[in-house]
Amino acid sequence: LTDDGSLAAEGTPQSAALGALLDTTPDLDPLDAIDQVEITQRYVLNTLYFSTSGSSWVNNELWTSASHPCGSQTDGPWFGVACDSSLSLVESLSLPQNDLLGSLPSEIRGLSGLASLNFFQNQLSGVIPNEIGELNLLTALEAGSNFLVSSIPPSIGNLTSLDVLDLVTNLLSGSIPPEIGNLQALRSLSLASNFLSGPMPPELFSLTSLVTLNL
Repeated sequence: LTDDGSLAAEGTPQSAALGALLDTTPDLDPLDAIDQVEITQRYVLNTLYFSTSGSSWVNNELWTSASHPCGSQTDGPWFGVACDSSLSLVESLSLPQNDLLGSLPSEIRGLSGLASLNFFQNQLSGVIPNEIGELNLLTALEAGSNFLVSSIPPSIGNLTSLDVLDLVTNLLSGSIPPEIGNLQALRSLSLASNFLSGPMPPELFSLTSLVTLNL
């Protein structure tokens, strides 16, 4: 998940995430298939926490703790996390208005079961990682009212299950990628209040399921 050397670099969110993982769950076996899933999800969530000043969130209950992110029969899940019926796979991450400050890590791609991602109205900055396009089960991506910059990554077009895409009120620039035309399930598209330029791509007119368009 991390291939840019930051895992080995002292003081990075990735190294902090690994350290927290090793401190809280030393008994997890990376060779065990079930443990591998938990290790991956913990690492991704921990990296998000340390990348976005998790210690200053409005609510960070149980984050980076020894408790399973999905909860158990005795403990609830980490704040904002919801999982499948077996309490093993993260399916939803909802942290709106929670004072996330920083950038989204590329490691987010490791939450392969994610269907819903909500970061509305935080203080996220930096780019939307290209790796977001690997979350091919995603049906809702809501990151409006932040400070995200640069262009919308063409990899967004890989999210063919997407029903809602809300990136309103950011600092995004460049053109709307034509790959958005691949999102045939899309019903709501909100990109207003950014710095997007160029003509509207004709591929938008192929979105036959679209009900709400806010540009």
